Amino acid sequence: MTRRSKYKDLQGWDQLEHLLKTVVPKDKKVWIWRAMGRKALALNRARVKWQMNTDGSDFEKRADGSDKPMLKKTLRGKGKGGPAQVSVEAYADSGIVKSLNPVNIDQHFGSVKTVKAMTHRELELRQKDVKGYRDRYNQGKRKGLFGKLFSAETDPPCSLEQARVLKNEVGFKKVSFDGGKTKVRATFANLQKAFTANTAGFIIREHRIKKGKRPKTSWSIKVPPRDVLGISKQDEKILMKYMATLIKKYAYFDISMPPGYEEELES
Repeated sequence: MTRRSKYKDLQGWDQLEHLLKTVVPKDKKVWIWRAMGRKALALNRARVKWQMNTDGSDFEKRADGSDKPMLKKTLRGKGKGGPAQVSVEAYADSGIVKSLNPVNIDQHFGSVKTVKAMTHRELELRQKDVKGYRDRYNQGKRKGLFGKLFSAETDPPCSLEQARVLKNEVGFKKVSFDGGKTKVRATFANLQKAFTANTAGFIIREHRIKKGKRPKTSWSIKVPPRDVLGISKQDEKILMKYMATLIKKYAYFDISMPPGYEEELES
């Protein structure tokens, strides 16, 4: 009698947790919490797919203002496409959806990070290290994606924007491909062939320093908060109804929810 009155007095999650504790076998409790975690994760993925925060507002757009979807791959489970980004842990008295990706934390709460520019010497050392690693990998004529990837990263050509600066701001008129023996007109295409991105960046930086325009040595990158994690009020109602269904399924005996309970969740 006491149990029934207590059951009637409780509402919402308290009522469901009381039922789970009293009428569901211990080994089934873990099943229920695991199913709840997976359901919560599915709802969360759907919300992120629609680029919405838990309060119904849209994600803040990218810094460049584009509408390209964000964070769709940050909630991947185990399977194809890389390691798991989230996991569901279930116990007899609780379930946890755990994020394994630090990007989720930065995006959910927002962050401000300070980035320090690499010096030309640091760029040279990095280029040398990566080139040596690639050469060791490719010894014995081993080719493939790894070699191509690090080849592009080791010695990328200067960008079109860098070529424009070299011609229009720095003042290149002629450029050579053979150490000065033959010079050709410094078109954008020829400048891109003659200089790597690192070398072009160094020339531009030194030119601007001489003109009194010292480049930034560090800058801040601000990430606005976007609700990658968490559930909305509508999701909470769906989860409560789902839990009630699971309790009915695994209870020791047939139970019925109070009149109007499901209608309350649907409202």
